[in-house]
Amino acid sequence: MSGNVQLAVATSQVRTAEADERIAKALRWPRLDLSANYGVSDQKNGVGLVLGTYTQGLNAGLTLSVPLFDGGRINTQTEAARLRAESAALAEQQARLQVERDVRNAFTTWRSQREVMRIQGDAVTTAKLNFDRTRELFQAGQLTGLQFRQAQLDLANAERQSVVAGFDTKVAELTLLRASGGLLPALRVDDVAR
Repeated sequence: MSGNVQLAVATSQVRTAEADERIAKALRWPRLDLSANYGVSDQKNGVGLVLGTYTQGLNAGLTLSVPLFDGGRINTQTEAARLRAESAALAEQQARLQVERDVRNAFTTWRSQREVMRIQGDAVTTAKLNFDRTRELFQAGQLTGLQFRQAQLDLANAERQSVVAGFDTKVAELTLLRASGGLLPALRVDDVAR
């Protein structure tokens, strides 16, 4: 579950929505702003009584703002943020259930495909034994060329189905790895990216 991309996206959306909700709730609190300024001014004047001025100083300010008349807007923002957070939590729960279902289905398919591959391997062994027996009988003159050809076709078909079963099993394994979030670590993509 920790490596699944869909679930990671849903979880990050929940965190974002919760942060937005906290920000919206914070709008109700008074706000204190502090400002500071340091200035230096030097002015030279060649004519008149004052020949030059030099000022240097620190200015500071503190502003307190209380949201008295923004209650309706703040309530609307807070409620919208709360609804987004609830929606994101439901989406995360739905994504979690979907990932669990996908992993369960992929695991069942993979296990079934492994059994099919085992059965196809047994079928190839049986077809080889049948072909060897048919060849011996054909060489002894007890079977026709048509029967020998059918044994060859049966063996080739069993081998083809075994290859297809192996391919389907590998596809089911990759589907299971993708659903469970283990595809990238299995392919060692993280090592290549670094």
